[in-house]
Amino acid sequence: MEYLPLETRGIIQYQINRNCADLFCILLCIFIYAYPSAQSYRSYPEIQELQERRDHLFQQFSQDVEQSYKDIAKGDPLRPFLYVYKVKEGDTLMDIAARCVLSYETIATLNRISDNRTDIRGRTLLLPTVPGLFIPEKPSNDLEALLFMNRQSNSTPPEAWITVRYSGASSAVFGFYPDMKLTPTERTFFLTGGFRFPLPRAVLTSSYGIRKNPVTGTVRFHEGIDLAAPVGTNVVAARSGMVKETGYDAVYGNFIILSHDNEMESLYGHLKKVLVNRNQSVAAGYTIGEVGSTGQSTGPHLHFEIWIGGAARDPAEILQLDKKGK
Repeated sequence: MEYLPLETRGIIQYQINRNCADLFCILLCIFIYAYPSAQSYRSYPEIQELQERRDHLFQQFSQDVEQSYKDIAKGDPLRPFLYVYKVKEGDTLMDIAARCVLSYETIATLNRISDNRTDIRGRTLLLPTVPGLFIPEKPSNDLEALLFMNRQSNSTPPEAWITVRYSGASSAVFGFYPDMKLTPTERTFFLTGGFRFPLPRAVLTSSYGIRKNPVTGTVRFHEGIDLAAPVGTNVVAARSGMVKETGYDAVYGNFIILSHDNEMESLYGHLKKVLVNRNQSVAAGYTIGEVGSTGQSTGPHLHFEIWIGGAARDPAEILQLDKKGK
């Protein structure tokens, strides 16, 4: 099933059926459809302010969202309607989600926002009236690829397919999963700026910061974390990017450095094998090497670093790891 943008008649009938025959709201909807040049997403009603007392259209939107939660509780079929809202100065994704009584996952997936650090200032966002996940038929970023693969591997079909039209002639087809949220792994990926755990499972054995080198005994700053795992365990790219460098170092052993967007880099050390080549493009989750114990190492583990803007950052903090790792 495909849900296309509502026609004026559809909007008016929908409002009447919901006992919301507010004359001003109906006239406003007619005006929006009669003069589409006033909005970026030309086929959807545009909310001006996220305040019910000051924007009758937002009041209607809020009533639609409230009804959708009632329909979910009753197990009734769900049909999402779409509105648009241009982000104002000071708005954040979390604030907008709270005012709309929707999860940030719902707004982020519909608007193809790949991580929590995405700048949404000045953007025109699509706001659906039903909570859930919108997963595109053709993923275009790391989060979408992760969502798509997880639903494919679990054989979880969407409840409906929805075509979303943007300004101009562009459009995208989404699988809609009502009342569904991100898994813990997907949520971590979104909240940590698009980095995923580089191993299927590991134990955190050495933290970021000042420490005594277990081999030399000298005290120095440890610019990454050590993740113990069996020899030969697949090491995957923590974020999509390009292979900046590979080689052998007396300390790191066999290593890989990936270059990402926004002046980010990640380093993978003590590898048994390097499975990628310099200047090769890799997607998040792509296998780039195997856990080993090469270089300055006391046992099989992955030394993992994240650099942002030329400065080392604590990977455990970015990945939200506890002391046991993952």
